[in-house]
Amino acid sequence: MNKISSLISPSIQDFNNNTQHQMKRKIEDLVINQNHLLAVQQQQQQSKMGKSSWHLNLMIKLFMLLVLTASLLLLPLVLPPLPPPPLMFLLLPVGILAVLMLLAVFPSDVADIVVSPV
Repeated sequence: MNKISSLISPSIQDFNNNTQHQMKRKIEDLVINQNHLLAVQQQQQQSKMGKSSWHLNLMIKLFMLLVLTASLLLLPLVLPPLPPPPLMFLLLPVGILAVLMLLAVFPSDVADIVVSPV
């Protein structure tokens, strides 16, 4: 009897080890599938929320545009007139325009530029 139990004992241990290993793999697969399902559900909820948030976002932008337009139309009528800015600030845009026009007219050194065919 001792001989039979010694022969059966290793095979039972192997069976138990294999069964435990298979159960661990099944549990890992279940956890992976559950995580995948949760991710899919979150994506579906975000897509549903995305449509309504897009509409809300558009409404907020239009409201801000209307408020800005109204303020640009009404504030100059309400506020007192401001004194003119100093001459330096008036000439700054003119100076920038002059520099840009000079840069547009000056020839560039195109000998160094390499153009490759596309």
